[in-house]
Amino acid sequence: LIQSFASVANLNAVEKSKVLTQGISLAMNTTAYGLIVAIPSLIAFAILSNRANSLTEDLNQAALKAYNWLSFSYDGVPKKPRAVR
Repeated sequence: LIQSFASVANLNAVEKSKVLTQGISLAMNTTAYGLIVAIPSLIAFAILSNRANSLTEDLNQAALKAYNWLSFSYDGVPKKPRAVR
């Protein structure tokens, strides 16, 4: 689009409109293709990010359960559980 406006300065009226129209068309196509790539990529990122957060939370819960299970004292009285960060 910038190249279109730069090249318009040295052209007559008919050629100006043709060059400007081609430049605008190219800019709109580029924008459309960019959005076609960006929107699905953003959706995929959100899905994968949520899945990773869910797996991290599951691992934290499993680690806390394992820690609490292993922290029983020898006399059978459980120690106070601690939160895993």
